[in-house]
Amino acid sequence: KNKQMQMVMTFEYMQDTERRRRDSISHYVRNVDVENGSIDASQVTWNDEEHRILGCPHYRRGAKMMCPECHQFFTCRFCHNDACTHSLDRYKVEYMACMYCLRIQKAARSCKYCGKVLGVYYCDMCHFWCDNGGIAQFHCPFCNICRHGKGLGIDSYHCPKCNTCIGASKYDQH
Repeated sequence: KNKQMQMVMTFEYMQDTERRRRDSISHYVRNVDVENGSIDASQVTWNDEEHRILGCPHYRRGAKMMCPECHQFFTCRFCHNDACTHSLDRYKVEYMACMYCLRIQKAARSCKYCGKVLGVYYCDMCHFWCDNGGIAQFHCPFCNICRHGKGLGIDSYHCPKCNTCIGASKYDQH
């Protein structure tokens, strides 16, 4: 009975909190349909339009990230940096738009609305999505970027002296 009463008392508060969160996202975002919390379909971009592969010239991915500074959506940081006078800080990205259903949401590997996987690889630190044809990737906590390979101690090592990751086969010779 106490739980039911608590649910009744907090229901409006929870709805109001969610409404304010959605409104705050829409307030800061350009080119957004405020009513639906979605991007315009014209913002969908292609890595390979002929074969209907979403992404950009740099990456295959089903997401666009929202720049925390200018609040515009771009498929990758390179596309953003080519179009803007400031650099996109990928570590500060909070929101993305799914290019399948066009809905805005917190950055994640999959869309919470349509369920599509937006990148076979997704890094929650770098906010990096990629469908790169089966090439393994991992996040190096020392370099603080994503690298090609299966992981540290598997096929790559981080050299603290050079402050970079090196393939296992070349690590002893560098």
